[in-house]
Amino acid sequence: MLSSTNAPHPRPKTGLRCLAVVTTSILLGTAPAGAQVDAENDASLQAIATAQLDSIRQDLNTAQDLDVLVAASVHAVDGSVAAPPRRSSFAFSRPTDDRPFRFSLHSWSGPGGGSDLVCDGTGLVVGDPLLRRYEMRSAPATAADVLADVDLAPRLGVGPAFILAALSTGILDDLVLTEEITPCTIAGRASLAVRCRTSDEPDAPTLELIFPRDGEPVLQRVTMPVEGTHTVALVFADWKKDATRDRIDGRARFSMIPPPSWVKIASHADTPETGEASAPVQALVGRRAPRIVMRDAEGNMVDPLTDMTVPVALLFTAEDALNDRAARDFATLTRNDDRFRGYRIQLASDELTLPRDDRDLVADTAGCGSSWRLSGLPTLVIITPDGRVRAAQVGHPGLSTWSARLTPLLDRLASVPDAE
Repeated sequence: MLSSTNAPHPRPKTGLRCLAVVTTSILLGTAPAGAQVDAENDASLQAIATAQLDSIRQDLNTAQDLDVLVAASVHAVDGSVAAPPRRSSFAFSRPTDDRPFRFSLHSWSGPGGGSDLVCDGTGLVVGDPLLRRYEMRSAPATAADVLADVDLAPRLGVGPAFILAALSTGILDDLVLTEEITPCTIAGRASLAVRCRTSDEPDAPTLELIFPRDGEPVLQRVTMPVEGTHTVALVFADWKKDATRDRIDGRARFSMIPPPSWVKIASHADTPETGEASAPVQALVGRRAPRIVMRDAEGNMVDPLTDMTVPVALLFTAEDALNDRAARDFATLTRNDDRFRGYRIQLASDELTLPRDDRDLVADTAGCGSSWRLSGLPTLVIITPDGRVRAAQVGHPGLSTWSARLTPLLDRLASVPDAE
């Protein structure tokens, strides 16, 4: 059922709404602790869940302003954490006849600060907190424009994308409430975990929504399947709070002033239209590697590409759980392999920052990010003794994938000459 009746929701789906449903629902959740209740034998519980879900739908459909803190974590089938938690503050202002569409997103998935995306109705700032870079774009007219943009949509992240879709496309209206209802307790508050299908088809993907059993109708948690083997859990806080100041820097949440340490660039897009200087690191493959002086733990200026006799692997990292895990796997991979030298390059904006015991070198964030055309962290590059970049990969696919890819690569690179 889609509301308090068993009839399907009468509003026809548009192509965009269908896309939004598919995008957010392909992301399963394990039921929270608590005894499973047979809804057929507890009609009152079914009625309570239906009424609360209807209230949430109505509240989101009419909300003019919204501020929510989203904590998203990915779990494996056994419940173990499969990816570092990501926290995002998402603010939304619904467009009206006399005010434009506005939203902002701030993410805590690495060092630095500022907003990843800020739209004040006149322009859009697209920022990368990891590399402290930003660009200016035209303001999207509607939330649909953001969700449909192949560059902007991934930057939202699963949590804010779900919220934006729920606010702007009404995807919650299309959910079919099943009879799987489980009482649970969230933050000491009696709640209900309700299974919903994304359409009225019996085999449609399922989401699990958790909201209070009584009182104010707010979403507390949403779990969704991703790739059939993992669960994305979204936890919401301050759902109803209309925050007018940014929690981090104290400025208005729709302020488009980037932090002074950020550098303005031409484009963050994977295929920029403004020349090869803005292209990602993969554009350097086959070319001379940029020479950047770095510092070691004693503060000495060093260049890892000096006197190369074997290929050199550079792992550019930030300072968060994902990058630390990549660094550990990188150390495991390079520890006993004499076919190449490996260096972890920690990016930092503070010139006084020195690497800790588990780090090799430190480089300036802005200069290194610009010279190496870094589009994300961690980034792994391989340079041969002739000084050319032979491979580049953004992100961390895991130790086994790294090993499987690098072993044949290093075998091939053993025959690369050290001079032109």
